[in-house]
Amino acid sequence: MRERGARIRRVELDEGQRAPDPRDFDAVVVMGGPMGAYEDDLHLWLVDEKRRLRDAVGAGIPVFGACLGAQLLAAALGARVFRAPTPEVGVLAVELTADGRADPVTAELPARFATLQWHSDTFDLPAGATLLASSPAYPHQAFRVGAGVYAVQFHLEVTESMAQEWAAERRAR
Repeated sequence: MRERGARIRRVELDEGQRAPDPRDFDAVVVMGGPMGAYEDDLHLWLVDEKRRLRDAVGAGIPVFGACLGAQLLAAALGARVFRAPTPEVGVLAVELTADGRADPVTAELPARFATLQWHSDTFDLPAGATLLASSPAYPHQAFRVGAGVYAVQFHLEVTESMAQEWAAERRAR
């Protein structure tokens, strides 16, 4: 995004920062975290974040969510988010659906590709969403709502050094 000249404002709600009005931005990107999108009682800021995401979608603002961001987006749009039977951690394949192979954003991806997965939660698709990618353990890996709202359960943003850091943190627990 920086390479394309985007001005980025990073907001960390889990660190106590207030959620800005999404209408003040050209797009919203929501990333991951260790909490569940359904843990409103433990993380009060989740309630406001989901409301702001719903407002952004309603206002036609492009939104991208990754991992927890996808789960929050699904919840904000009325879908159920819940603990899955088994965690999905590691470099694992996802497969594009027929809609994913035809989508203007995901069509350039291979039909099957490796992704970094690091989650224990999953979600139902929001009403009106288009399923773009799936995996055997987690059938809802990527979805689109309308023309400008995309969500992926996996991590596109993780560099090799970030993955090594996450693995070291997990081993230390």
